[in-house]
Amino acid sequence: MSRWRLLASYCVAGIGIAMLWQGPVSAAAQGPSTATKLADGAVAVAASLLNQDAADERGTNLLKFALTVSPGHPDALLLQAKLERRQELPKTELADQGKGYLDYVRSVIRKTNSAPRQLLLWKVIELVDPQDDEALMALTKAKNSGTDVRFGSLLAALGGEALPVIEVNADAEAKPAVTGKGQTGPVASLEFSDLQGGVARDSSGAGNDAVLQESGEAYVTDAGNGNRALRLNGGFLSIKSAESLLLGRRPHTLALWCKPDTVDAPGQGLLTKWRDGNDKEYGIMLTDGGRVAACIEKEGSKDRVTSVLTLTPGKWYHIAVAFDPKGVQDKTQQPLRIYINGKEAETEGHITGLPDDSDTEIQIGHFYSTAYTKYYFRGLIDDVRIYPRTLGPKEVRSLWEKPPAREMRTDK
Repeated sequence: MSRWRLLASYCVAGIGIAMLWQGPVSAAAQGPSTATKLADGAVAVAASLLNQDAADERGTNLLKFALTVSPGHPDALLLQAKLERRQELPKTELADQGKGYLDYVRSVIRKTNSAPRQLLLWKVIELVDPQDDEALMALTKAKNSGTDVRFGSLLAALGGEALPVIEVNADAEAKPAVTGKGQTGPVASLEFSDLQGGVARDSSGAGNDAVLQESGEAYVTDAGNGNRALRLNGGFLSIKSAESLLLGRRPHTLALWCKPDTVDAPGQGLLTKWRDGNDKEYGIMLTDGGRVAACIEKEGSKDRVTSVLTLTPGKWYHIAVAFDPKGVQDKTQQPLRIYINGKEAETEGHITGLPDDSDTEIQIGHFYSTAYTKYYFRGLIDDVRIYPRTLGPKEVRSLWEKPPAREMRTDK
């Protein structure tokens, strides 16, 4: 089973950090009590996030914060142990969606005169609620003044360069995500174990099922190693447009496994939200010759990033496309990154604009170039996922390594 370490090994630095909370809050509470309360809420939110995705970065950072401010915190230690042993994580009921904890953290911020400690606590608030306006403004102001506002850097500024080891099982079974504010799990997850009634069920919890379209071949078949996959040859599936899938202007990641029968076709749609006219948002397709193309549509002008690597027919590949819209304005960054078999691919092209939201359905194994030109994928597709955020390189690699799909890897 694959595991990866997120940060350096644990040492006594955590105890030193815990002691820092005593002085600035002494007027309101004892230091250890404050540290315990800070850890209590952090563990509760971490457990909620990690139950959805055992590799969730926000969850692991909150757990590290809890173990650093309160190294002997029993709930934090138990959560760490469960993660490392790939056991079922404890369920935590978070009263009022964490509002009480956020209010408490704000009260601690008001009572401390230490700017580094204030920033770290604002970062904790952002980890709990990524859309908290006060935290975003505080962290952006600090960033504009030259401060590194990444979690590890903020903790290191207080002497916590060495954080607790948390070995995350990247192969842990994904839990259904709850849609809505702050979601980190997928908004669509299709594993194609069956196609009963012409429907592939979405296991993400968002209800974005895929429905069989047209009369070409589209059926579930044995893909080897006890795994099943979607066989396509002139047929395709579609997912009805939903608010959770309006992602063209927002951070998102598309991921899937595919095994093309041919790469000589003029174009093959893999996963697209794409029709003729202006009803286009985003998509992944194969170009003539087998290069992976990721597209974003802007005002009728199609922007494309294309892999230099070409795929070989008859082989399995894991493909992920991660989009960060901030890179559209920053020409020094590539806003759209293509990953093939867990590694970022060398690409050509750049995304120059953002699309309008479209009510076009998502198509699996097909895309329209015009009203009369259709491009079908011919081969096998499996484990289709759509995330409403930009996955990082380690998260993409964990998808590539996740069983049973990893048995299909080309470089075993």
